[in-house]
Amino acid sequence: RNKMREDAVDGLFPDHLRRPVAVLSISNYLGLPYEATRRHVMKLVDLGYVRRIGSREFLISRDVLTQPEFVAMARDTYNLAAQ
Repeated sequence: RNKMREDAVDGLFPDHLRRPVAVLSISNYLGLPYEATRRHVMKLVDLGYVRRIGSREFLISRDVLTQPEFVAMARDTYNLAAQ
């Protein structure tokens, strides 16, 4: 079994060790139009779920990723994908 790095507290690396992503990368990965993706990302920024890093990159903070409702959603998504 792989040993988890010590800096991955509770299985999650601190914000400064994770790379932010650009809207274009999200758009390409999801196959959605850039402008629609940008609007959704900006809405997540406004709601406080996503933090802007510089002018073009974004990051979901560790604080958000460890919220109970986010953990539950991630677990449900993983379980659905594993079926």
